[in-house]
Parts: sequence; C-alpha cells; structure tokens
Amino acid sequence: MAVMIDPKVGRPLGYVLCIVAAALAGPSVSSGQTPDRALSFGCHEPFDSRLSMADLSERFGPEVVASRAIYLGEGVTQKGAVLFPESVNEVEILWNDTEQQRGPSNIRIRKPGSRWTTKEGLALGKRLNQVERLNDKPFRLLGFGWDAGGTVMSWASGRLAATAVDDCRLRVRFGYLSNAVSAQIDRKVDGSAEFSSADPAMQRINPAITEMWLEFSRTLRK
Repeated sequence: MAVMIDPKVGRPLGYVLCIVAAALAGPSVSSGQTPDRALSFGCHEPFDSRLSMADLSERFGPEVVASRAIYLGEGVTQKGAVLFPESVNEVEILWNDTEQQRGPSNIRIRKPGSRWTTKEGLALGKRLNQVERLNDKPFRLLGFGWDAGGTVMSWASGRLAATAVDDCRLRVRFGYLSNAVSAQIDRKVDGSAEFSSADPAMQRINPAITEMWLEFSRTLRK
C-alpha cells in the first residue's frame, strides 16, 4: 500500500496529521503534570457535592492525586486528599465521609501563583478594588489580625452572589503584607467586626485574595 509523504517535511502524511492533532488538543490534565492553562474553580464540574477520591483519579489522573492529612489550624489535622500536590495548583479536599473518601465538605486553594480561576474572574492575587469591579458594588469582609481575618461575609447582593448555587458556596479570603503605609492604618480595620470594602482604610491597603474555597452545605445563605 502506498504511503503519502509530505514533500515539505519528508514525513508520512499520517504522522504529520497526528502531530497537528496533538498540538490542537492542548495539554492534558491527566498527563501527570500541572497544566499551563488556567483551571476552572467553582461550584460546578469538576468539583461537586458527589465528588469522591475515585472521581479525582478518573478526571485528573491517579498520578496527581494523593491522600494526605490536611492542617486545619491550632495543631489539628484531618484525613483528606490533595490534587496536584506540592505544585502552585495544589488543591486540598476535606471529606464528609473520611473512610470512603467521598462527599467533600471543603475544597481549598491557597498556593501563590495558582492558575485556578472562577468563571467570574476571581483568582488568588486579585486586589480588593478589582473584586469590587467584578461584584459591581462594594462587599463586606471581616477585619484583619486574627485567624478568619479578611474573609468575605457577604457580596451585598452584587454580581458575585451568584457564585453560590444549591449546596455549594464559594468563599474568599483577603490578606496583605504590612508596609509603611498599611502599618499606620491597619488598626482601623483589625478585629472580628465586618467592614465594607469601600472603607477608606480598606481601599488604601487594597488587600489581595490569598485563599479561596468551596464550602458544601445544605444551609447556605448568599
């Protein structure tokens, strides 16, 4: 049987077509390597309330999924799973059923440089004023200087309130590095009280998103 040769490259035409098809397909998440493109993070596929360890292995590849004790704070850990361990795209997953490793209660990202992003444009490193624009209005967050500091408590009926669907809610936490400017004003937005993102001190500090997580519950409010 005759084999067609591409005269420009001197290779069988079928070989050339295979290379082109592979290039168009883009990087694979199951290749064992963290993909270069942005990854979708939110209350939808590939994460949902029915997720299990087996699902993670099937969707991303067993080589990028591992069981691990997840640190919860104050010396407490819980058995969970990690996707893309030890990479900037690392995802921590806590299970409701820790024995069967299924039914997530919390799915979290917090590594600087992470490529995970929501369909609304939220990502680690986004500044407070950028998130205000995505929300189309100011929102409310907790003051800084304690464990839950910087957590968004309400999107105040803004556009980002739609990130909560059914039994899943996207949570966001802001943080900032102290510097000469913020050191003079951070006490104004410290503590467990709620503040508006439009507060002048918040605007001057302009903190960045340091953590995002999906919280699964049947009693969520927007």
